[in-house]
Amino acid sequence: TVFVRPTSNLEGLQPLGVDYVVGDALNMEDVEAAFAPGTFDAAISSLGGRRAEPRPDYIGNRNITDAAKATGVRRVIQVSANGVADAPTEPPPPDAFMPNVFYEKKRGEDYLIASGLDWTIIRPVGLRDGPATGTGQLLPPDSGGGVIMRADVGRLVVESLDDPITIGRIYNANDPELPAEPVAR
Repeated sequence: TVFVRPTSNLEGLQPLGVDYVVGDALNMEDVEAAFAPGTFDAAISSLGGRRAEPRPDYIGNRNITDAAKATGVRRVIQVSANGVADAPTEPPPPDAFMPNVFYEKKRGEDYLIASGLDWTIIRPVGLRDGPATGTGQLLPPDSGGGVIMRADVGRLVVESLDDPITIGRIYNANDPELPAEPVAR
């Protein structure tokens, strides 16, 4: 089951035959509705947003963590962002976009870590669109920057689902084979 925004383009999901629930991660009732259709083995959160949108990085991830816990879903993978390790510890000024993003993502990560669930946090470096290379890797969280294809991040998330070694760990997702050029955001 995929939880999508009301504004999401569903063209890519419909051919896959997946179930989806439309809602807002900032609204706990919507998140609970996403967990209601069945018994799930895991929850994967890849929440994010654009400038001028309400940020779901803390509240949305908190809602997902709480709904997972309430419904007995023990395994949660949260896709975050490279740079979160250096997030400010106090709320930055409202006009400081990236510091605010990192601050909110860090709060979401910390909430998941404190939840008692079987968590994994994956922090992709610069993201690129296009086909997977197959060379993306999970690396230590202090491994620095670089780039990775979004499709490779997806593969790494799926591979982590049933890998008990990844539980309770934070990783950077990077592709050492790709040159670090300007990235698409």
